[in-house]
Amino acid sequence: MKQMKKILGIMLTMVLAVAMTIVIAPSRKVSAANFTIKMDGSGTTGHTYEIYQVFTGTVSDSGVLGEIKWGQNGKGGKEGDKVSNDILQEIQNVSTKTDAEKRKAINKYVDMTKPYATITGGGSATVPAGYYMIKDANDTLTEQNDAYTEYIFRVVKDINVQPKASIPNSKKKIKDHNDTTGNTTDWQDSADYDIGDKISFQLEGRVADNMKSYAGKYRFVFHDKESEGLTFDSQSVKVYVDDQLITSGYEVVTNTDDNDTFDIVFDDLKNIPQVQNNSMIKVDYKSLLNDKAKIGEAGNPNEMYLEFSNNPNQDSDKKPETGKTPVDKVIAFTYETVINKVDQNNKPLKGAKFTLEKKIKGEGSAEDTWKSVGEYVEVNDSTTTTFTFKGLDDGQYRLKETQTPDGYNSIDDIYFEITATHDVSSDDPKLLTLKGTNLGGGSVDRVFETDIKNGSITTKVINGSGALLPETGGIGTKIFYVVGAIFVIGAAIILITKRRMSTRK
Repeated sequence: MKQMKKILGIMLTMVLAVAMTIVIAPSRKVSAANFTIKMDGSGTTGHTYEIYQVFTGTVSDSGVLGEIKWGQNGKGGKEGDKVSNDILQEIQNVSTKTDAEKRKAINKYVDMTKPYATITGGGSATVPAGYYMIKDANDTLTEQNDAYTEYIFRVVKDINVQPKASIPNSKKKIKDHNDTTGNTTDWQDSADYDIGDKISFQLEGRVADNMKSYAGKYRFVFHDKESEGLTFDSQSVKVYVDDQLITSGYEVVTNTDDNDTFDIVFDDLKNIPQVQNNSMIKVDYKSLLNDKAKIGEAGNPNEMYLEFSNNPNQDSDKKPETGKTPVDKVIAFTYETVINKVDQNNKPLKGAKFTLEKKIKGEGSAEDTWKSVGEYVEVNDSTTTTFTFKGLDDGQYRLKETQTPDGYNSIDDIYFEITATHDVSSDDPKLLTLKGTNLGGGSVDRVFETDIKNGSITTKVINGSGALLPETGGIGTKIFYVVGAIFVIGAAIILITKRRMSTRK
């Protein structure tokens, strides 16, 4: 029996030892050591990351920081001093809050005067166990097509951080319309128009997917610059958020500080209820192709870029730091027709006047019509033999002679078509082809010569001289005149002869 009690005592001692081990095991700590912070991912290119040591301590295998002391960048106590439970509890209380609330609570305990370590791009740094804040260096992404990473707080073991800086994107588009066919394209990068036409443009910008987490304002500005051949119609502007029309929350600015034609300014997208993370904002407007328009391949460009807040960590009382998207360009082309007026001997012929008309597709069941797009009026009848109709779109045309040179026959109406191709999907659209085609009237073998650089289509208009037709009865009359003259002369001779003979007698 004594032996049995002794055995049970030994077993009880072992059980208690095991029980104590079980209680202590969860709090087993990793000894203070060095760990690696690595910034990874394609989004790190061009970034300089600063690491700030807020606290030091030991990190358990479950990621809990113990024996917490103030680190080199801690703001609230001397480096190496123990951190009070009140401060730790304050930080602990925001663990389930939003990222913006977490940043606000922790930032006040971080001295960002000098970083503990720095990482460039996808590099790494070795640091002691502790609690660290990681951020982009200030003023490194101004006016770049990039955004600052939101502050990252990590209890260090070996960690591989893949920061994601969300940035907007933008694009600009134009629509093309053919008056003759009545067809209108979808949004694209180039078009052609007549001078005097109003052109439809669209700006598009996608909001960052972390817009709501920005501590300060979220500024969003479309910058638009037109060439001198375009005249902006400020009254035509319409703004949409996710295809819903809005009428407030933005300003159309035409007197800009950066020589833009106009800006569409959203001072703070966070104040517009319709705008959410990743929303699509569109701006539709029209501009007139005016008489300063460039003819041919130079075209009439229209450029834009998007300015956007790019620092989610910035305080609300400061002017937002901003980045900008790459410039996007669309272009409107226009052409000209050059008419050389000659006679049947291919020599310049003056004295004619012409009207050029364009075929317009009738709406619905209405018939097609012809619209005058230009009338040639000679400036100087003594020198003008070549005339030009500038600022023409693609389509079908009719040339009518409204005044025929004296002594020449009027021409039949000349029908022709202008066709062109240009890049419809390109960062730098180009005019690719230009062609004039005879559709009837005048010479059946009429030739149109094209010059794509100058955007010109040239042809000859030939007037034949009038015919010298025979006159009836003309010769008989002349004979009478001749015979009568002979009789008169003969009578005079006889009369003189008789007088001389009478005198001699």
